[in-house]
Amino acid sequence: VILLSLLFQTSIRGDTVLVTLYAMDLEATSLSLGLVVASTALFPMFFASYAGRLSDRTGYRMPIAIGMLGTGAALLIPFLFHGSLIALIAAQLLFGLFQIFTIVSIQNLVGAYSTEDSRSKSFAAYTLAISVANLIGPLLTGFAIDHLGYSVTFLILAAFSVIPAVFFLKLAMPVLAEKKSGMKAEQKGGFTELLMQPSLRKTFITSGIILTGVGLYEFYFPIYGKTLGLSASVIGIII
Repeated sequence: VILLSLLFQTSIRGDTVLVTLYAMDLEATSLSLGLVVASTALFPMFFASYAGRLSDRTGYRMPIAIGMLGTGAALLIPFLFHGSLIALIAAQLLFGLFQIFTIVSIQNLVGAYSTEDSRSKSFAAYTLAISVANLIGPLLTGFAIDHLGYSVTFLILAAFSVIPAVFFLKLAMPVLAEKKSGMKAEQKGGFTELLMQPSLRKTFITSGIILTGVGLYEFYFPIYGKTLGLSASVIGIII
């Protein structure tokens, strides 16, 4: 599960670098650049809570596989409609929608494979895999852009999403189909209800500030690097 997550996250981490540089190559305005990157977060903002409930009700296999296949399909849109900024925005909207189902379900799956004693170790291993993907994604994307072009790079990142999906569909792991039957069938409320809990509210606010900073850096630095005349490979190395 961790190795397949690493492959998928490599695609996720490479996407921001790729779409930012590609939008600049299409001579997008500053507003258009912001729309391209922000569109990735639109659907996760509304559906992250629902994605968690879905994996509780249906098991892990289908949300993970559908999320990965959908993410791969989204990355194929700029490959098929090369040179279209509208197609790029549409691709990022779908990319954000599908990826959240996979990310939430995989985190649930890591927890399902863990006991109370091993949970911290399991999530530490998962986090290390994400860190490796954070290294490989921008690095691979930068070199691929310089040597193969934007269209082929979209195709490569799509493959990094689709290949793990095939494995998840084929893996004979009983826990993949597990439903959390012990939970109440009718869970009500969502993010707003969770936000009312003081301890969780502090966690959400802190995470929001940190992720905003990280997101701004990942969005802004490729633009800044491009204005300095840096190649995509160098930008990928620095990120």
